[in-house]
Amino acid sequence: MSQSFKTVYFSDHPAESPHQKNLTLAFSQRDAGIYEAVKSLSSQELRETLGHDSFESLRRAAADEGIALNTYCVRQLRRMAAQPHPVLAGLNAPPLPLFEPIQTTFRGGQAEPLHDWYPYLEGYSPQFVEQVLLEFAPDAGRVLDPFAGSGTTPLTAANLGRQSFYCELNPLLQYLTECKTDALTAGEATRLRWAARLRALADELPERLARTTPDELLKETYAATFGGSRFFDEEVFVEVLRARTLADELACAEPPTARLFSIAVLSSLLPASRLIRRGDVRFRTEAESKRGAEEFVPSAQKFLRLIAADLERIAPIKERPALVCENARYLDAVPPLEVDAVVTSPPYLNGTNYFRNTKVELWFLRCLRTAADLAGFRQRAITAGINDVTVGKATGGGLPASVAAVVERLRESAYDMRIPLMAATYFSDMDAVFRGLRRHVRPGGSVMIDIGDSAYAGVHVPTHTLLTDLLLAQGFSFEREIVLRRRMSRGGEALQQLLLVFRATRATRARGQR
Repeated sequence: MSQSFKTVYFSDHPAESPHQKNLTLAFSQRDAGIYEAVKSLSSQELRETLGHDSFESLRRAAADEGIALNTYCVRQLRRMAAQPHPVLAGLNAPPLPLFEPIQTTFRGGQAEPLHDWYPYLEGYSPQFVEQVLLEFAPDAGRVLDPFAGSGTTPLTAANLGRQSFYCELNPLLQYLTECKTDALTAGEATRLRWAARLRALADELPERLARTTPDELLKETYAATFGGSRFFDEEVFVEVLRARTLADELACAEPPTARLFSIAVLSSLLPASRLIRRGDVRFRTEAESKRGAEEFVPSAQKFLRLIAADLERIAPIKERPALVCENARYLDAVPPLEVDAVVTSPPYLNGTNYFRNTKVELWFLRCLRTAADLAGFRQRAITAGINDVTVGKATGGGLPASVAAVVERLRESAYDMRIPLMAATYFSDMDAVFRGLRRHVRPGGSVMIDIGDSAYAGVHVPTHTLLTDLLLAQGFSFEREIVLRRRMSRGGEALQQLLLVFRATRATRARGQR
């Protein structure tokens, strides 16, 4: 007699590793109808249907009835199917939130190894990625993130034993992900040696910098890139130039130490500057300036010791995540990756200029040498902010009518005519990304997208529904939408952060083949 199987994730399951914390339910041919009713449910929905949010509660209930765990679960599901509203009927309590709101933000991952090396506030926590995979793609062996940011998705997937791939255009974030990967793939003895070296460097740093010559070429590129803008007090600026020289000197004899020291410096630049991060990076107000910036050298020492502590406690991964291309818009040109899941958070259509927010760090890494370099990055990036709108970018032709309607409303109401052009180009850019996903996701594979909506001049831009229309047009099937967090626009409009879940069909793959 043939059987079908469905897994349910329980965080308290007594398995040794997170990706093994699943209860596998077996359905006989007699219960084929029950299986068909529940096969597309997430673990959260199945736990709610079973009436048990923990494995221990479920185990005790089965033991009280004196029957096997699988028998108990199938019997519970059979009872639910007999109710007027099959599968989800009969629940006595409202469902628990699927995700803790804080885990969908960068702050949710604070204190987790590697997460605090650089404060990338657009990111989410490793726990969020882990839960998304375990809920919606528990058997996925290959995972792709087209917008990897600081590397949370590919590194978390690798930590779960999955093979991971990613795209990332920003050189700063590429650098950060590579350094984290080096740490996670190094042997224990090597990591402990690096940690000891970083602690020693933290102790020696004031003296080492004091006898180091400032990097004059970096000083010249600052003027060529930023003109007369003064982001640092003069004494701090000299310390930063000295740190560049010291990183170069370390690279000659101790490349790993140099890279990790560079991360400590990169994470200290903004706190020690006249700038502040409040959504976008901007100059501090007079009141904010009175509260004072952090001291550059103590901040770098703090990050050196934090990185050293993480090196001493991280668990290694077996396979390195692979950078498959920088620009996700060109995924369609990459040979098929055959991934089982995509977990990503694309740029929000909220006016944020993601490259301008990291311009100081990119300058320190020598990725910006002139003002034109920053414009070059904006030209290649997904159009998510007004300053990303440039002549020569696609303007959204051939997109669904729902996108065109929103663009037209923005054209009628917007205070800046770049806003409707920004929206049209954003959805055109994202359509190119989704066309690439069609090429790489296996039939049956999951696509999970963390995204938020936005509003301009009183016009609501339902980014989540418009992206859904794009994915449906590419042949993906929509499965569900989950509200992760309530937000508020600058104008006071109620907004949301959502998780969208899609499935690739055989038709999706057929359309993506060449």
